[in-house]
Amino acid sequence: MQLRAATPADAEAIAGIEFAVAHHAYAELEPRRVVLLELEDLVGEWRNRLGPQPDRLMGECVARVAELGGRVVGAAAWLTAPGPPPPFAPEGRLTHLMVHPVAQNAGVGSALLVAAEDALRAVYADRDVAVRAQTQVHQDAWWATRFLEARGWTPEPDPPADVLPHPSWTTTL
Repeated sequence: MQLRAATPADAEAIAGIEFAVAHHAYAELEPRRVVLLELEDLVGEWRNRLGPQPDRLMGECVARVAELGGRVVGAAAWLTAPGPPPPFAPEGRLTHLMVHPVAQNAGVGSALLVAAEDALRAVYADRDVAVRAQTQVHQDAWWATRFLEARGWTPEPDPPADVLPHPSWTTTL
């Protein structure tokens, strides 16, 4: 397996993985959302996300892909906080961690998470404090919560009602 920085040329492959994962893992949890997914829309979103990022209000996207046999089979993407983060806010937000169903349970997700965490640490390497990261996971995605928990992430103790069914998980890097 090879990990590398994602480029705009990877947008189609990453969108295909997101589409496959949505249909494989989330069709029963969020059927309306999955049915409305359009592959071409996802490709456009990834091209935008991976393209030049001057003055992004939401922060900079840091993305990695995993390749097996020269084929992209997984991706992870972070948004880093624009400017100095406010107190007690996470410095980075894991927006995507996905592995194509045919490559799951082979260590791809674990390798991508470590690479994403390392990339986030590198962004804030000049700071002399721990870096906090956050993500959201569907409350019924037991496989995702088990994955994060095994890697030291913890759920927000009492998530506000307006974030359900996607409570936050955090870790300190």
